[in-house]
Amino acid sequence: MTEQGSAVEVLSLTQHSLPGNPASSGNAHSAVTITECVVNGVQRWGVTVHQSVTASALHAVYATTHTM
Repeated sequence: MTEQGSAVEVLSLTQHSLPGNPASSGNAHSAVTITECVVNGVQRWGVTVHQSVTASALHAVYATTHTM
């Protein structure tokens, strides 16, 4: 992300599994990801929920870098 003008350091990334909705069909679970990053010298936090663990992590880091 430095090429895009932002220096980003991920300090912490934590993931947890959320149980699926018992009323829905199948056994779909979601992952919640919490990130702590330093973006251009400012400490920020991001949280996202997604069905994919990988997508959840990527979205959380992206959200952290694009918060005001």
